[in-house]
Amino acid sequence: MSFDFNNIVNGLSSIGTLIAAFFSYKATKQAGYAVDIAKETAKEDRERANLSLLVEELVNLSERCNSSIGKDSHVIPDLYKIIEMATAVTIAREAIDSTSINPDKKNQLKLIFRRRLRPGVISEIARANSLCNVPSAFTNDVLRKQYSDAQKFLEVNNPLHLVEPRVQR
Repeated sequence: MSFDFNNIVNGLSSIGTLIAAFFSYKATKQAGYAVDIAKETAKEDRERANLSLLVEELVNLSERCNSSIGKDSHVIPDLYKIIEMATAVTIAREAIDSTSINPDKKNQLKLIFRRRLRPGVISEIARANSLCNVPSAFTNDVLRKQYSDAQKFLEVNNPLHLVEPRVQR
């Protein structure tokens, strides 16, 4: 078995091809890692943007709640003000509940919303003074259900137990 010059050149060429294939494989694998990292980063960016939009929405909803407060720091005893406040709290609860984030972040969002509420809103949800003083509001089953749900959502201390509404689903 003799090796001539062509055999040596062919052998070196084969080795060079193997080395090139190996580096091509490594480069492809690295590119795959880069794509995976880019996808993960894009996903995190989308989640951050969605969370930012949710926080902005919660701020706006808290302002809607706070607009129901009169000069005496209590909720204005008017059916439409009560409905506005209760609906804003309900929308905030539904917005937080519908997200696919972990429970700790949901609790943080709930705290952000609650901190932005004026004390009169929390007091009204807990004691339902305006709700009880406006007959057309208190007889509204949906409104009483919203208050009851808001008491649980905002975790108010010693809430007034409202008569269970007859809401049909």
